Amino acid sequence: MINKTLLPTSFFPPVPWMAALVQYPNSLIEIHETWLKQSFRNRFTILSANGPLDLNIPVTRPNGNHTKTSEVQVSHHDNPMRKIKNAVESAYKSSPYFEFFSDALNAFFDEKYTTILEMNTASIQCMGTMLQHHFELNFTEDFQNPDDAFAEIIDLRYELSPKNEEFNLYQAPSYYQVFNSKFGFVSNLSILDLVMNMGTETLLYLHAYPLDHFIQTILKKSQ
Repeated sequence: MINKTLLPTSFFPPVPWMAALVQYPNSLIEIHETWLKQSFRNRFTILSANGPLDLNIPVTRPNGNHTKTSEVQVSHHDNPMRKIKNAVESAYKSSPYFEFFSDALNAFFDEKYTTILEMNTASIQCMGTMLQHHFELNFTEDFQNPDDAFAEIIDLRYELSPKNEEFNLYQAPSYYQVFNSKFGFVSNLSILDLVMNMGTETLLYLHAYPLDHFIQTILKKSQ
């Protein structure tokens, strides 16, 4: 019986990632894998006035290509947090809940994080502060080999990816977005988009998110 998912660490995770955490609270977050580039591990996507916008934090890898996710460090060259903070404010300053949650956002962006894992964990805790909800975060103790069969776990580490066509094409249930009239509904954005637009109803949306259908959709290529 499946009772958990295996997730990658993520920076202000996409909505399906958060739905997995809410619906499967025993889920594990992989931190012992070798670092993967071009993933949600150090980037997230918001909806700006010009359309979907990817926001990235540059990283340094102390052990080169052999660096584990838990060891990857945040690069503070050219103050990337300030740029991301400004982009988020520009995108969501007219959203229904920006002013309500701005203090929590400012507190997050004003901190200086050493590692990606520290930053990503803080981003989820920031969401918890906004929603007055404790998100249980459990981390792997060693690397979980994808070739192993998991009887009680759904491995989403490499499926929740901006490079996964099934992920990008999946149409989630819609909610109001700031630029809806301009772009229509855009699926699978960062949890920030959902929180800024739905506020306290965010948890209801995550609990109702059709996660089983989503999982079957993005896993179909491996069948």
